[in-house]
Amino acid sequence: MSNQITTPIGIPSELNFALPSSMVPSRKFELRVQPYGQSTFTSSGQAIRLTLPQMSRTLYNFQTAYIFATISFSVPGTAVANTDACYLLGSWYSLFSRQVVRAGSGYVLETIENPGLLVNAITSMTMNSAEKIALNNSFGFNNSSGYLNIGVKINADTNAYDIGGADTNEKYFTFALPLIGILNSTKLFPAWNNGDLEIELTLADISKYIAALTALGVNGFTLSNVEFVCECLELAPEAYNMVMSQNAGQVVLKSQSYTYGSSSIPAQQNSGTLDIPFQIKVNSLKQLIWYSQPSDAAEKTIAGVNPNLENWNFVVNGISYPQRPVQAKYPAEAFLQNQKSFGSVYSPSHSGGATRTEFNTASTAYNLYYRPYNNLVSNLESRANKWYQCLDLETMNSNKESLYSGISTNGTTSTLRLNISSQITNVVHNVHYWSCQDVMIVMDMNAGITSVVV
Repeated sequence: MSNQITTPIGIPSELNFALPSSMVPSRKFELRVQPYGQSTFTSSGQAIRLTLPQMSRTLYNFQTAYIFATISFSVPGTAVANTDACYLLGSWYSLFSRQVVRAGSGYVLETIENPGLLVNAITSMTMNSAEKIALNNSFGFNNSSGYLNIGVKINADTNAYDIGGADTNEKYFTFALPLIGILNSTKLFPAWNNGDLEIELTLADISKYIAALTALGVNGFTLSNVEFVCECLELAPEAYNMVMSQNAGQVVLKSQSYTYGSSSIPAQQNSGTLDIPFQIKVNSLKQLIWYSQPSDAAEKTIAGVNPNLENWNFVVNGISYPQRPVQAKYPAEAFLQNQKSFGSVYSPSHSGGATRTEFNTASTAYNLYYRPYNNLVSNLESRANKWYQCLDLETMNSNKESLYSGISTNGTTSTLRLNISSQITNVVHNVHYWSCQDVMIVMDMNAGITSVVV
């Protein structure tokens, strides 16, 4: 029987990497990889390069993979505990400005710009407060409230390891972050093709992810003990031969990735329509994630604020998604748009961690948005700007592991259309957006070539 999927409307099927129906002798082990070239990182812009080795008859299980590290911060000697504290913005993903994955040939499989901003938006739309607090140890979320945009507190305490008391005073932390993007696939990933695999993480400017309550804030960091950790499965020779025979020399893995774009809304933009060009070209766009960020917002680049919208929509080749623009002037509808995008319309699961106080945040008070965004660092511990938006663009909600299910933006013009209801405040509003797209990782076992179809 053919395992190809056909439909009357011609939705393309893709090959699935087939494993034996019953597992013959194999061995599971844990792989730990340290960066090459250096072991300690102290400057923004430095690149952490982790090389995953080529291994015969072995499969990576990236569902178990994470990046581990320790980080310590330095503060001025005159800083006073609690008074001169700082906060991590978002999570430990904010440490990185770029994530790149390369095949052994040097072929770039994926580039994700601003992964920290992306993760903060997604977790704000999908994780409730209790879930974020529960992940404080690994992700660095705030240990007191998951409703805020701040993470751990970095304190000017003389005891760097003191975690006692309500303030959890610390300057020394550890974290363990799962992978996002193309390697976060549910399929086991062959380690025997096309040489080594490289993950490169570029460190962001410290001023972008640290918010200081006073002028005596963090003035440096040391990142060390970095490791990539992943479970692997080594196949016995007969199991490996069976896998190769079932896949006819080619393995095709379904996964997804993210691509970043940006624009801006001019200060004091008046009411009317503003079209923001969407420059990302992909075959299967599954989700559009975006938000606007006033340049003086307290949480800097992770602040999500409604730019006083009447409504918004995404236009591809003259077709509007959704058919009726999202009525952003009504907070409940804008919030439900996110629930729909993450499959939580009838469930509190994946509904996010923003109450009306955090989500009903606009450039100025208008309509049902009763107060403007927070631009005071002194309010970081009590207020958050968490108006993020996600649009579901999948044409069908089943067979996600075997079909391209999004819309194509190739060969056409795409626009994020904002209909502004009333004049925004007198600062530029930066617009951050990401595409979430289907990708296929194609491995030619005979030629030893790995490539990506986006």
